[in-house]
Amino acid sequence: MNKLITIVIAAVFLFASFLGGSFTVYAATPTITGAKIIDPHTVTIVYSESVSTSIGDYTNFSGALSGRNITNLSGGGGNTITLTFDGGTFAPDASGYLSVASTTISTSDSSPFASGSFNVTDGQSPALSSVTVSSNNVNNSLAKIGATVNLSFNAAESINTPSVTITGHSVSMGGSGSGPYTASYTISSGDTEEMVPIFITFTDIAGNNGRASVNISSGSARPTIASITSNATSPGVLKVGDSIAFTLTPNIVEPLASVSGYYNGVSLTWSTYNGGATYVATYTAANGNADQTYPLQINNVTLTNQFGSASLPASGYDVQKTIDAHPPIVGEVTLIASPATTPTPSYIFSSSDNGTIRYSGDCLSQTTYASAGINTIIFNALSTGLHNNCAISVADNAGNVSNQLNVSPFTVQGATEALTAQIQALQNQLTQLQSQQSTVGSYKFLNPLKFGSTGTDVTELQKRLIAEGVYSGPVTGYYGALTQAAVKRYQAKHGLPQLGIVGPATRTLLNK
Repeated sequence: MNKLITIVIAAVFLFASFLGGSFTVYAATPTITGAKIIDPHTVTIVYSESVSTSIGDYTNFSGALSGRNITNLSGGGGNTITLTFDGGTFAPDASGYLSVASTTISTSDSSPFASGSFNVTDGQSPALSSVTVSSNNVNNSLAKIGATVNLSFNAAESINTPSVTITGHSVSMGGSGSGPYTASYTISSGDTEEMVPIFITFTDIAGNNGRASVNISSGSARPTIASITSNATSPGVLKVGDSIAFTLTPNIVEPLASVSGYYNGVSLTWSTYNGGATYVATYTAANGNADQTYPLQINNVTLTNQFGSASLPASGYDVQKTIDAHPPIVGEVTLIASPATTPTPSYIFSSSDNGTIRYSGDCLSQTTYASAGINTIIFNALSTGLHNNCAISVADNAGNVSNQLNVSPFTVQGATEALTAQIQALQNQLTQLQSQQSTVGSYKFLNPLKFGSTGTDVTELQKRLIAEGVYSGPVTGYYGALTQAAVKRYQAKHGLPQLGIVGPATRTLLNK
């Protein structure tokens, strides 16, 4: 047979050569082995071999494809071509027809496709449009041992009789077409109480497979916590206002559970996400919370399900951050004298912690760091006049900012005002000195004085000795060692014997 084919092909080539013309021999032309609607907007066409094709090769749409346009073609150069259509979604059991032009050709030898119209079948997996599960228990959302589980569902299209298992037991179904389908099963002592699993498998009329699962809880088993994680997994310091988010994941979904948990002495509020697949709480460091110099892990967290069963306490493990929840406290120690006689006055304040000084208002300084304790700063040159908006605060190494310390208002004098004030102060001192000197020399010393004497005589003696320039001690009214030494200097100055006592000769000299 193979020899006959070879002879025929050779004869054809010889005949073509004899006629002086050309002749092309093609291998088998591409064919379509299947065309299906696989999702609400997509059709796949499988060819017998790889083809080169374009959107324009597909026309004459009917059935579910009627009135639509192809918006995208992919897979060219292969044997599976995917067409994306515009318009609304295809129905679950949609089918139709389309035509393929001969401009679709084989990529191996360019042989053309045998054009024609082809059936596009339903290739979408069937799905259920509704599922209801309940029990005849007092609480119909629970299925404890002895309770009967009732299942009802509808399909989005007609399906063959489905297969259903409840807690591993095959049960018979009632219903047809797209439903409703119903089944029931009574929980026995050998069944799992924690969660009653229900599995449904089915096929549509076109033979596509579908699967669904639901469950119903017994409510009797203790919930368990799979993990508690945080977003504080890198080293650092939490200051006042910074937060940590904790995520709790149960071993199974607990849609209506509550969580109890504290962190750093603060009660946390937990919110449910993903239908009970996770629970999230946030801790925010507040002024006065406990400081933690080492990372603190969350612990003693419990999960209580909707039926009142609580989990064993669980802990986290991944927090890497410490906590500094005490901002510095600053206070005024010494006010700036007002009026200030210098444009660069000094200011003294206290800080409870080391940190960076922040200035606001008129007053700035080259000093930018405060130590715990008493601090003295010198303000940069200020303008003449009132300054009532100066303020400072201190930020510690964690970034906590202290209270704002408002500097008591003060006035800076101008150069002329400062000089005038100095002259006035000197004049006041001179007046006081003159007043003191006016009394010196008018007092009459009548009594002998010596070491240990006290009273007015001694007071006036000390004033006189100050005026004489031989005494620089305090005026106390007590004749002590300083006064005795000053009397000797006075006696030496005036040529008297240096006895250190005020006798007749010394009194005569003092009373002149």
